[in-house]
Amino acid sequence: MSPTNQLLATLDDGAVLQVHLDGHPVQAYVVVSEPNIDRVADIVPQERFEADGDIHVMAVAQPQDASAMIDDVSQNLNTDDTIVFLCFDSATKDEVLKQFGISAGQTKHH
Repeated sequence: MSPTNQLLATLDDGAVLQVHLDGHPVQAYVVVSEPNIDRVADIVPQERFEADGDIHVMAVAQPQDASAMIDDVSQNLNTDDTIVFLCFDSATKDEVLKQFGISAGQTKHH
């Protein structure tokens, strides 16, 4: 695992990460979810909406899209932003996590 990216918490269908993209520390929520903007309020705690940073929502349809989606969102980030990756299925979620150096096994509830 990268020393700058870390797993903060696990969710029922995903994980919360602290990651560094282009030198900016941001929180990333990586979850299995339909690509519906209304789901973001159910995933991200209210305090993230009230924080100074922006919230970016990315729908990731398939595992091979993960790297490109991360590259795209990293072009528009500022410190303390929040990124929500709404992943089509578990394989897609696991690939997004892998791109951040987090293995799927680390996010299993025990």
